[in-house]
Amino acid sequence: MANELKNQIDPMHSEASGDELYAEAQVVKVDADSVWVLPQRKSACGSCSSESCGSGSLAKLFNRQQSKPLKLPKTLECRPGDWVNLSINQSRLVQYSFLAYGVPLIGLFSFAILGKWLVEHYLQHAGGMTDLGAIVGGFGGLLLGWWATRIWSKPVKPRLVSVSRN
Repeated sequence: MANELKNQIDPMHSEASGDELYAEAQVVKVDADSVWVLPQRKSACGSCSSESCGSGSLAKLFNRQQSKPLKLPKTLECRPGDWVNLSINQSRLVQYSFLAYGVPLIGLFSFAILGKWLVEHYLQHAGGMTDLGAIVGGFGGLLLGWWATRIWSKPVKPRLVSVSRN
């Protein structure tokens, strides 16, 4: 079933926009207006059966935890056990990734510089305190950037594109 779904919508060969990313997932729960899906995780070399491959061993080591189901709005009729194809806009994903990672890092570096400058400017005889000012300022900027991201950013959720019955 999963292979049929993969052949149905293939971003490399379909008429779909090049701005979309696709993934397969299995439906684990359905209610009146929501669907819980479990995305299929793949290692870069998942098709190999070699026991001595380092990449495969690392993938097994870090993929021990079962991922949590993702709750999506129910836009297609499906039932538990069905395979679905998910789509997400690539440019929106990049924008929100910048918000999630870039804003806190910008806060870290800019407030570290500001903290160091404030200590140098107002505590002229502080000697080794400039490093402490940079550390405290950087930590404060990181927290402020994280807080701002949590307030302004809404997570990008994929949408259901197609369903393949079991």
